[in-house]
Amino acid sequence: MSASSLDFRSGDGFSRRAFLALLGTGAASPLFAGGGASPAQGRAAASTAGLGALRRDIVDSPFSVGLHRAKVFTEVFRKHEAEPWIVRKAMALREYFETVPLYLREHDGIAGSISERGGAMPVMVELGIGENNIYLSERPDRKGHLKGRVPDDIRDFWKNRNMWGRYRIEILGQPPVKSHDELPQNCPNYKLISNQGHLCPSYTELLRVGIGGLQKKVAARRQGESNTDKLAFLTAAEHTLAGLSTWAQRYSKFLAAEGKQEMSCICGKIATQPPETFREALQLVWLAHQAIHIEGHGYSCTPDRLDQLLLPFYEADPKAGRLDDAD
Repeated sequence: MSASSLDFRSGDGFSRRAFLALLGTGAASPLFAGGGASPAQGRAAASTAGLGALRRDIVDSPFSVGLHRAKVFTEVFRKHEAEPWIVRKAMALREYFETVPLYLREHDGIAGSISERGGAMPVMVELGIGENNIYLSERPDRKGHLKGRVPDDIRDFWKNRNMWGRYRIEILGQPPVKSHDELPQNCPNYKLISNQGHLCPSYTELLRVGIGGLQKKVAARRQGESNTDKLAFLTAAEHTLAGLSTWAQRYSKFLAAEGKQEMSCICGKIATQPPETFREALQLVWLAHQAIHIEGHGYSCTPDRLDQLLLPFYEADPKAGRLDDAD
């Protein structure tokens, strides 16, 4: 079976989740060597025991619905209905970063997760509350996974307020629903429960000046700005960057308590300062990458040209004695 012939959705029984199980291998998998093996048969040995254990932990994490984001966004939007949508969303994102429970898998080398526990799928309530049909195409056995899992008060608050509700009312001309029970379990379109993906954020500036540098840049742009829409955008940017910085600082404290001193120092530094080492750069990119998914969950988000972005750090570290090829 060639890579080009694989159906990564469901046709060949080979999902992206199964593909993840092949990652981190030290040898080529028969699956990609023309052997036609099944995903389970095609798993090559991990390059290290720790990486193999981490891979199994990720792939085998029990599925659950992560509600922390849903609860935070509902509460913030409820309290600040007078604020522009973009500002409310940024305020909610900041509150999420300041309060979401943190965890670390046993063999993790970098910190940062899309939800409050492994295997938990967040609910993007301000977009639409419905089952993810892209996700279900890979695992049809999980159809109905949201049923009874999102509290009624959250569903009631968003029934006509979120993007799906506004689309029904303002675009389709349908009357507002009186109860969340009138809504189907599935949104009619994946894009109504997720921001559009297919984007490639540029991390060049982030790696050059760090989160703190971007905060200073936004603050400078605010001075003298009188355009209402631009001010709303800059205010949202301030909240988002402040939340991202706090998230990194919280991880620093959390990792110190877990005895992960090197990782703790890295997170503490990149919370405000630009990275100087390969590990610092990788950690900063990962937190920003996860933050983009937490903000809107458009799956197809590529972390720029990561090879080019990290190459200067990768080349500098061995020369400074901070990193070798094995590490």
